[in-house]
Amino acid sequence: MSSSKLRKEPPSPSFTPSSLRRLSPSPEPQATRPLRIVASGVIFLNHTITVPAHPEEGATIRAQAVARLRGGSAAACLSIISQFAETQSWLVAPIGSGPEGSALRVELEREGVNTRLCARRESADGVPKAFVIKSNAGTQTVINYNPIPDVTHEEFFRLIGPLLYSGRPPDDGSGFATLPPSPPLDWVHFEGRDVATTAQNMAGLDSWLTEKDWRSRVTISVDLGKPGRTGLEALIPHADVIFFSKSYAMTRNFSSPRTFLLSMRSQVPPHSLLVCDWGREGGAILSMPTREYFQSSSFVPDPNEDPDTSRISSVRSSSAAFSWSGTSPSDADESFEYWDEERKRQWARNVDKANSGSRSGDDDEELDESAGEDTFVGGIIFSLSRRMLPGFPYCPRPTTPTQRNRNLSPYDIPPNTVINATPLYEGRWRLDECLRFATELAGRGCDGERTKGLH
Repeated sequence: MSSSKLRKEPPSPSFTPSSLRRLSPSPEPQATRPLRIVASGVIFLNHTITVPAHPEEGATIRAQAVARLRGGSAAACLSIISQFAETQSWLVAPIGSGPEGSALRVELEREGVNTRLCARRESADGVPKAFVIKSNAGTQTVINYNPIPDVTHEEFFRLIGPLLYSGRPPDDGSGFATLPPSPPLDWVHFEGRDVATTAQNMAGLDSWLTEKDWRSRVTISVDLGKPGRTGLEALIPHADVIFFSKSYAMTRNFSSPRTFLLSMRSQVPPHSLLVCDWGREGGAILSMPTREYFQSSSFVPDPNEDPDTSRISSVRSSSAAFSWSGTSPSDADESFEYWDEERKRQWARNVDKANSGSRSGDDDEELDESAGEDTFVGGIIFSLSRRMLPGFPYCPRPTTPTQRNRNLSPYDIPPNTVINATPLYEGRWRLDECLRFATELAGRGCDGERTKGLH
């Protein structure tokens, strides 16, 4: 099924893995501001033991394989992002004392993730762990052990305070540094965990940035991809970019990313960008302010493993969330908001039917979906930062003339505007390019290919 773009744009150039070295398909300015990102979450060690069958109580068996993997989506995303040039990343997470905690900090620092904002738990030994016993039949038993308390609301702001106030030293002896002239970071990403604390952190940060006239210059995102955590929807109101997953959607009885993202429209801010990772089958992006929808299919490597000929098989674009025809609504009668309930239900049935043919028929094929999701999220964050975010239209509307003049958007000004002899949005990635980039990055990671050295 094909459908036209909502906005008329030049054809997207071919995207190949070789473009990982030249990240933007269009010319980049010589000087690009680095992406400065803080991510909040947890770190744990995942020990997976593969056995022929689950042992009976008191039995002794031989393991077929043992694997150790560092877990925690916030840390994993930063690890991916930090591999690119022009990035600075800080992790906010609790880390225990002892050899394991020290080893984790060294490992993260080696990957380019700054750990100075982590909460050191000197009284706690070790790190959180998960022991997974996996049988050849496909069943598994998970044993969690966490001796370390999560970061509290007060700790969160005490930890990031030095970064937020990284301006001039105080002149009046008050002990409080003055604010820098511009935000000291571009992006704050939250892992959807403890709902009450995370909601407090997001609301507090949103309010503080608004008070300092910085809200439209710092992106707030949240990852709601882990199913089974109740109340995650409470984290949505303060986010500009919201990440979902296939497992999250399927627990809510949705079988395609398009119908799922459509169902979330009434629950998200009008300026938000919704992103859904669909595992082996690609992903999707729904832009609320611009009425664009893009969906990618899976990453298809060339049989000869030639990196210059591997491709994302397709990225479809449409205004599908607003018009079944996939074209821009020409008048109010074609706008989704004016459809009656029967037409909306028929639209949803058609979408499911159109997407059913592209879904994999073998969901039992085991894959490290969690690692793939984290790579996908990291790829989306990095690609969106290529001069698309932070800024309008994916932020709350400005409240002062200063903000409005400082945060021009391609949706607010003519596309060919030139400032100081330079096109204002030269080098900006489009949403379809961001989705294509993240899908290939996640696809290569899921196939076991290391993603290090991308810069």
